[in-house]
Amino acid sequence: MSHTIFKASGQSEKFSEQKFRESIKTSCLAVGAPEAEAELCAQQVFKQIAKWIANKPEFTSSDLRLHTYQILTVFNPEAAFFYRTCKQII
Repeated sequence: MSHTIFKASGQSEKFSEQKFRESIKTSCLAVGAPEAEAELCAQQVFKQIAKWIANKPEFTSSDLRLHTYQILTVFNPEAAFFYRTCKQII
C-alpha cells in the first residue's frame, strides 16, 4: 500500500521508508550510537511505525513524528530527544 504524508507546509509526498529509516539512524548517530546500533534501532522503530501506518493511506508529518518519538524513546531516549527537537536537521 502506498502512503501519503502531509507536511506542515501543506505539501504532500509519498512516504519513503528509506528516508524515514535514515532520519532515525541520523538521530542515533548524532547522540553517539555506533553505526550497527543505529541501524538496528532504525529497523526496530520502522517495524513499529509500519504497524501504525498499515491501514492509513495518509497521515500528517506531525502525527508520524509524535509516534516515532514515542517509539524511539523506548530504544534510545537521547536519540528520541534529538529527533524531536532537531527536525530541521533531519
